[in-house]
Formats: sequence, C-alpha cells, structure tokens
Amino acid sequence: VIDPATNATDATSLTVPDGNFKWDGIAYDPVTGRLFGAPYSADAVLVIDPATNETNGISLAVPSGNYKWSTIAHDPATGMLFAPPNNYGAVLIVDPVRLAVDFTSLVTPANGNLYYGIVHDPATGRLFAAPDNADAVLVVETTDHQTRIEQLELANEEQSTMVVQQSAQIAELAAAVSSLRAA
Repeated sequence: VIDPATNATDATSLTVPDGNFKWDGIAYDPVTGRLFGAPYSADAVLVIDPATNETNGISLAVPSGNYKWSTIAHDPATGMLFAPPNNYGAVLIVDPVRLAVDFTSLVTPANGNLYYGIVHDPATGRLFAAPDNADAVLVVETTDHQTRIEQLELANEEQSTMVVQQSAQIAELAAAVSSLRAA
C-alpha cells in the first residue's frame, strides 16, 4: 500500500497466500471500489477492498495451472474486467459487482505467452492486448454489447519502416509549422 499524500508504504496490512507468480496486474472497479488482480498462477482472482483493507484470493476460483492470464483492465461500457490469456485458452472476464468469473466464452489459442498488457481505448470502446508470442494484437469489442475477439495482424518490417518514416516526416512538418507561427 502506498499513500501518495505522504509517500509512506505498508507491505504488511494486506496479506495474501504464500507462493510465487500468483497474480499479474491489477485493475480498479469504480462501482465497487475494489481492486482485482489477474490470476497468473493463482487459483483465483485477487480481490482487494481498500476501504476495509481486506483481501480475498480464493472466492473467485479459476482453473489451476501456471501463467494463465497476464494483466487486467476495466471496461466502463460493460463494467466488466478483462484479462488477456498468457497460457490459457480464453480471455478471463470478471464481473466485479456479482463477483463472478467467465473463462470459457472468449476462446483463443493456448500456445503460451500469448498476450501481455491490456488497455481500454475510450475512443473506440475496445480493449487491446499486446502480443507477446501471439501473431496478432488481441482486440476485445464490447461497444455493441456483443463481446468478441478480432485479431489485428502485425505489420511486416516494410510497413513498420514506412510508418516510422511517415511519423518522422509529420514531426518535421509540425516543427516547421511551429517555427513559422513563432516568427
């Protein structure tokens, strides 16, 4: 626990079960005020109630196994939390109000080290997970109340080089416009 007002830290008041590689990533739910940790190798989602300093790492059970989900993000449109699969065959969906989990609806390949990191894009309402060993970006679409997965193919080296060159040209143009405005 870190108190941003004083920069004081406390590593003893919120206890969790012993073990290694238990949870990876944490997301805040504004409705319940709770924090939720993605079960990396733990057998349940971690639930933290900052108001009471209580933790629960057993009630939202998931299948046993190692390296299942990496990171977690809140989707304000649905109120759900989503964790991309690392070494599990589906996206983890957490309902923070009902305290329920779904790990079967959004099936993905289970090849290992698939995705790491997920973020909600407020402009599109979609969630994006970065590929680790996956061949594409994972996109979770929730804006039309239909949750599904689509994969954005990664650009090849030639396309990536072109984007970098175009970005540099845009930056040069922006600098030139700024200097003209200043003159």
